[in-house]
Amino acid sequence: MSFRRLSTLLAAPAALAALLLTGCNTKDAESKGNKNAGSRLPVEVKAVERADIRRTLTFVGELRASESVEVSSQIPGRIKKIVVQMGDKVKEGDLLAVIDDSELRAQLQESQASLAVYKASIVKAEAEDTNAKAVLERKEKLAGQKLITPQELDNAKTESATAAAGVDVAKSQLSQGQARVKLLQSQLGDSKVKASFAGEIDARYLDQGAVVSPGTPILKLVKKEPIVARFQVDERYIGELRKKMDGGDLGVEVLVDAYPGEIFAGKIARLSPGLEAGSRTAAVEAEIPNADGRLMPSMYCRVRVDFGYKTGVVVVPAGAVTEDLTGGGEGEEQATGNVYVVEGGKARLVDVTLGWKQGDLIEVQGGLKEGDRVVVEGQASLVNGAAVKIIGGSGKTGQAAGKDKAAGP
Repeated sequence: MSFRRLSTLLAAPAALAALLLTGCNTKDAESKGNKNAGSRLPVEVKAVERADIRRTLTFVGELRASESVEVSSQIPGRIKKIVVQMGDKVKEGDLLAVIDDSELRAQLQESQASLAVYKASIVKAEAEDTNAKAVLERKEKLAGQKLITPQELDNAKTESATAAAGVDVAKSQLSQGQARVKLLQSQLGDSKVKASFAGEIDARYLDQGAVVSPGTPILKLVKKEPIVARFQVDERYIGELRKKMDGGDLGVEVLVDAYPGEIFAGKIARLSPGLEAGSRTAAVEAEIPNADGRLMPSMYCRVRVDFGYKTGVVVVPAGAVTEDLTGGGEGEEQATGNVYVVEGGKARLVDVTLGWKQGDLIEVQGGLKEGDRVVVEGQASLVNGAAVKIIGGSGKTGQAAGKDKAAGP
């Protein structure tokens, strides 16, 4: 036997083994490929339903005192005493501060003494007037008898008129003196600075001994019951807001960071009659009861305005929306987004028109119908047309899930 033939016989078994191994590997690959082709992505779905959605809009605003005033002195002088401190509660008419009135009192005494002089001047002027009139009367009789010259009569008339004018001057001086006394008495009253309304002392600017002029702020007095939440409303909501106000009290819910999770109820009190040119918004004020004083002026707040309910609208869980193109908040219009709907064991990407949002529900105004099953978990791994396996859900979704499992490959 030749060496070539021997080599051929020895190589045949090895080639056969290699061929058999290659065939096995090919079958394994095909089997694995078929298995991968039939795999489905696990998802959780929920059925599209109808529900009632509370229509609310949330605005950012600021709390303000219902009344606020810078308390000042009406007269110049030195502060003799301040009887309140920041945080003190006061009633209307309570004494807040006293301005030194010693100079005013001295001026008042002087003016009152002048009144006696003015009164005496009137008595004297009236006597002179009476005498001048009597003289004039005698002169007129003598002139009629041609016993005095015309010049003497004219002189008598002049003296009578002068005496009468003297009475008017004396009376005018008395009136001026009396007015001066009243002014000083009023200024003495103003030396006691009092509260113009019931409230709290929000700030104290000056101390005892400070010299003030009329209008110089000494204290700040605020009224916090009720407290006011002021915020801006876009012009597109003003018509509905005014309509709700005309129909009765329009309630609001106010939230502040100082009291997380706590809701303070109030109602819309005022709406600005005009828009701000730059922002095209109108100022709105809501009043919130604040008897305990926990809400404070200048706190930032979020105001939820209740516009009522939409009944029987199509809704989906907020988590089902994979793309929210507007990112609106509670109650805000959403515009458009995408959801995955499961049909025949596959996920189909659907464009939807979205409406109002309440909590974890979003109103769907177009693109879905009641009973459609939307993916709420697992959509991050999906693409349009992907095979899916429903592993969870509720309501109608649970029944539909069984059908999908039976229908799958």
